[in-house]
Amino acid sequence: MQLLKTLFLSVISVWAVSRPALTASVSSNLQHVLDDDTTCLSPNIVTGVYDNPPKIIVHNACKGDIWTWTHYDAQRHMYKESDDVFKCLSNGNSATEVKWVAEREWILAIYGNAAIIVNYSDKQLVFAVCLNDNSHSLELVPDDKLALATTSHTLQGSIKIFDCAQNNSLPIQELHLLPACHALVWDEHDQTLWAVGNDKPPSGNYGKSYGILNGYQYDKRKGQFRQAVLDTHRVTEAALLLEEWTDADYAGWWDGPHDVIPIPNERKLLITTDRDIHIFDITNGSFEHGDAVMQKYLPGFQPVDHRTGRNGVLLPRSDLKAVSINSNRDVIYVQSDWRSWSSSHVNLLVDGAKKPDINFSGIIYRSRWMDEVSGWPAA
Repeated sequence: MQLLKTLFLSVISVWAVSRPALTASVSSNLQHVLDDDTTCLSPNIVTGVYDNPPKIIVHNACKGDIWTWTHYDAQRHMYKESDDVFKCLSNGNSATEVKWVAEREWILAIYGNAAIIVNYSDKQLVFAVCLNDNSHSLELVPDDKLALATTSHTLQGSIKIFDCAQNNSLPIQELHLLPACHALVWDEHDQTLWAVGNDKPPSGNYGKSYGILNGYQYDKRKGQFRQAVLDTHRVTEAALLLEEWTDADYAGWWDGPHDVIPIPNERKLLITTDRDIHIFDITNGSFEHGDAVMQKYLPGFQPVDHRTGRNGVLLPRSDLKAVSINSNRDVIYVQSDWRSWSSSHVNLLVDGAKKPDINFSGIIYRSRWMDEVSGWPAA
């Protein structure tokens, strides 16, 4: 089940800082921390925890939680004119998305009612923009810009692009035709932003809806994305969520994507939807689905709960809110509890075997390796 939340941008609230970290490599202090952690399980993982206040937590498998961030860390470095941004950070208990950018030692996050970039070494905000409601994902794109998935119910403004170097809360560009946009991946090789959502809002009020993958190409010369969608693919056939969501509120919803991630050293994307998992081969435009994908890319996978729906339909790979694969092909994934939208633990697969869960005290939606994805450099 997807939670559709329309995004509106505050016209007064933004925090943008020009910092050396915009181009810096990993600092010596941070590198020491990362090197030290290799004595246990490297890399660490970063997780957003819904709480009061919400938290961004970096966890090491042997040492436990080694780094925590809340909006109070940001407040210590913020000026009076940024009060509106702080209100957005402190409004709500959500930490919906977290992503690690190794080249810049940044954490990207959807936190409270804001989209933010946090500098790991000193916990300062590099950039923040207020949202009037939650979004689901964000991604760095070229020329120090940030793409934001709006998860809206309209065909317009599906993805909003911000210039992180400008003190301006208005987007500099909008990309369209992807309602319920849930996740983004930047493809440096093809200069393309891959995004997953639906061709129509999946809530059931707009007719049959298909989960789709769109590609938006960046024009480096013009410094912006081309408006026409470069590439669009149906991920699955349209299917109502009748087996899991039998109640009246959600039974009329259509299957749609939750996450999209790159496969290390391959020109492939892994896509999760309400019902299953899928692989898209960028080179030839083909898909793989279901158990074959699990066996190849998530060996050792075990579902959370007994995921048996109405009429005995098995949905073992349903509701994967996040999957992350590191350079060693170890996997972490967040699968929501059955008939829920969230979980409280991260599942860990190492060398094709299921390891003990990593538990958190609050609700979680997404968790990622703190690792550069080989073959997929950041913008």
